[in-house]
Order: sequence, then structure tokens, then C-alpha cells
Amino acid sequence: MTDIYLDDSKVEFEDTEHDTTVEKLVFVLEEQLREHRRFICALSLDGDEFDSWRDDPVSKRLILEFNELKLTSATVERIVLEGVDVLENYLRVVLENIDKCVDGVRLGGASVDVSVVVIVDGMTEIVKTMHELFSGGKKFDISIFRQDPSAYYKSILDCLETVKEARDSTDNVLLADVLEYELKPLVEEILKSLFFDKSS
Repeated sequence: MTDIYLDDSKVEFEDTEHDTTVEKLVFVLEEQLREHRRFICALSLDGDEFDSWRDDPVSKRLILEFNELKLTSATVERIVLEGVDVLENYLRVVLENIDKCVDGVRLGGASVDVSVVVIVDGMTEIVKTMHELFSGGKKFDISIFRQDPSAYYKSILDCLETVKEARDSTDNVLLADVLEYELKPLVEEILKSLFFDKSS
């Protein structure tokens, strides 16, 4: 029989049919937690922690395969604020990558193509994350950003499209200019206008 813990308290859960998956258990527990605005944020199976436990193959495994299953919950506010911190830090990393990429493009560096892909993929994920955080914040009546981030989506995606076209046509002058004079100021503006001051 599997010992199940939620936030260090033992949970009484009967797997009568012996067919309960990790995913199903989490769903049942989160339904109970939802009224308290809490969600499962971490999972440990027999002492091993899993980062992507909501994905296959972990989520589809039967709980009877394990001796001990530990779940940790957090408030939706905490989860969202941690997501915002990660997003803000990642935007700062993208700024550094833009500077390095521009230097590489202007000097004719060999690793430029990889740098451009990292920037384009990173900014695409940033748009998706901003959208998810903002939507989640509205659902739970939490102020995530100082303003609606959707005003930036089109500008970012248009800029990334130009970056890809410049890279594909090997127009390094255009590529460096778009990165330095369009994308970089856009990221700087997002950092200044969207995020709350943590010192206040």
C-alpha cells in the first residue's frame, strides 16, 4: 500500500480498483485544495523529486508502484509570483543574449545562428508565459503585471519574424539592427512597464 502525504500530513486515499494514476490522484487532491486557492506544486516518489511530473510518463504511472508519494501544495498567489520572478529574470537573460548576439553578428561570429535561435525561441516562450500568467491572474483576481501584457505580443512577434527573415537571408546588417534597435528596446520597455517594484 502506498503512503501518501500532502504537505507532510498523511492522506487517507483508497485505491480500491488499484488503477489510480499519479495524474488522477493529483486531480482529486487539487479539487479539494481549490476552494483554499492552493495547487500541487511539487511531487516526490519514493524520495525522488520530479520536475515535469505533470507530463507523461510520470503522470500516467500507477500510485501502487510506489511505497511513498509526497505532494507539496502552495497558494496560487505564491505559484504565480514565482512564475513572474522567473519570467522577469529570463527577460534579463534575453537582454544579455541579445547583446552577445549583436556583437557576434557584427564580428561575423560562427555561433550567431545558434544565438538567434535561442533568442527567438526564448522570446516566443516569454509571450506564451506572459499570456498564461495574465490569464491565470484574471481568473483568480490577482494583479500579475502593472498593465495588460497583450499590448506587446504583436510587436514582439513581428520583431521575431523580421529577425528570422534576416537570418534566413543572411542579412547580418539587418539582423544586428533589428536585435539592437527594435527587440532590445522592446524587452527593456517590458521590464520597466510590466513588473511591480519589489522594493515597495
